[in-house]
Amino acid sequence: MIASNPAEPLPMRISAHSPGPPMTAPSTLFPHQKLDWLISKLQLRVDEFPDDPAARVALARAVLSRGLYHSGGEADCNTALTIARKSLTEDPANPEALVLAGLALLGMDRGTAATRYLDQAV
Repeated sequence: MIASNPAEPLPMRISAHSPGPPMTAPSTLFPHQKLDWLISKLQLRVDEFPDDPAARVALARAVLSRGLYHSGGEADCNTALTIARKSLTEDPANPEALVLAGLALLGMDRGTAATRYLDQAV
């Protein structure tokens, strides 16, 4: 849709298929704020659709990112491990969940335990 006046913003379209507000963060947020925002949206999605393995793995990935790269530390790595393990109870061969679990264990300095998951992933 083209706006008649270039200075006018285009109207927002909401799809009937999207269950909630769009999953885009305001562009003015700093990276750690965007990550916190993404984690909160993914947690809402997992709460709303608990049987969606893709949402659960995406949440584990985001929480692990905060744990490893955004000062979340061992607590976030442990949370990511818990989420990844939950995904693995539903799909034991999910390679991404296996890698996330292994990386979460590495983030907690548990390299020996991490190799079990990482070996299964390959």
